[in-house]
Amino acid sequence: CVKVCPSKTISMQGDKAVVIGDRSLSCGHCAAVCPVDAITIHAIDPEASRFATFDADSRWLPHGEFNTAQLVRLMASQRSCRNFKGGKYDGKTEGNTLFLRGYIGHDRLCLH
Repeated sequence: CVKVCPSKTISMQGDKAVVIGDRSLSCGHCAAVCPVDAITIHAIDPEASRFATFDADSRWLPHGEFNTAQLVRLMASQRSCRNFKGGKYDGKTEGNTLFLRGYIGHDRLCLH
């Protein structure tokens, strides 16, 4: 898991892998390669992906069914995508709101 971590937040302490710091992307790469299923990524918990206007599909996409270019196109086509640094979310939004926290310390708010 240490080798596949893109944010380099996993370190070995003895024979146990531990998350260090707060830069985890919650991407799940470590969980996917863990031979003993010892890793749980709470950020991709289906309960954390509930929306008011549609049912989210929490299944992993098979390789090749989606690509980065499509994701960039989707994000660019949204009416409002802005980066925010600092501040607090007041809980007031319309429609579906998605917050993504990146390892660079910015929150991204996308309204659609």
